[in-house]
Amino acid sequence: MTNVAVTFPARGAQREALISVLGQVARVIFLSDLSPEDRANELAHADVLISWSPKRELQPEEYRTITHAGMMQLLSAGADQVPFSQLPPTLTIASNAGAYAEPMAEHILAMILVATKNLLDQHNKLKDGIFDQSNPNRMLQGSTCAILGFGGIGKATARLMRCFGVKIYALNTTGRTDEPVEFIGTLKDLEHVMRLADIVVVSLPLTNSTRGLIGSRELAWMKDDAILVNVARGQIIDGDALYRSSMEMLYVCINHGLASNGAER
Repeated sequence: MTNVAVTFPARGAQREALISVLGQVARVIFLSDLSPEDRANELAHADVLISWSPKRELQPEEYRTITHAGMMQLLSAGADQVPFSQLPPTLTIASNAGAYAEPMAEHILAMILVATKNLLDQHNKLKDGIFDQSNPNRMLQGSTCAILGFGGIGKATARLMRCFGVKIYALNTTGRTDEPVEFIGTLKDLEHVMRLADIVVVSLPLTNSTRGLIGSRELAWMKDDAILVNVARGQIIDGDALYRSSMEMLYVCINHGLASNGAER
């Protein structure tokens, strides 16, 4: 029977789901239940590892005990928290990319509506007993949304935004898509889409080519009242450049801010 080692402390419904799905075809071991000695033994005999964040869940000395496993399945969408150099080269790493596309797209839409409708400002006024009916807000209809990274999250966001009559300018690695968009390009077209956008959504993976992608020059391309929504890793945006910017741009960072140092979802 296949030995599956769960490296994170699964509890409650999450643990029950893992046992229900895998228990009939595999021996499921939860490392958080074990002593250091038993953990090392189970890691040495595991065929498959299921992890959220290996850096947090495994001790550095435990990486050396992973000698038999052929696969590590991540529950997180990103894999930048995996210490690849410390794991055996024969271990296949599978991320969970796309698994959170729909809830993240709804969160993006919620943050855009908070920004365009001045909901935070209105909420603070109501707390002070002020009912301000004169405060203008913006319509989404007819606006342009640039989506940097047109994978699962980007496509799900575009589908929601199109319901509001928003034009979609998207960038991906190929410059091609089957989705209905007004423009599709690659990162070579970054200036073009950022200059036109009323809303910029960043849903790119963190790689060597995207780290610090948006800095002073790129921020200066944006409209003064543009909304920037980042659901990717914080390091894609140059934090110092953002804070130094004199633009009256609204930056909404969802789930991972610049201060988070790119912690995983």
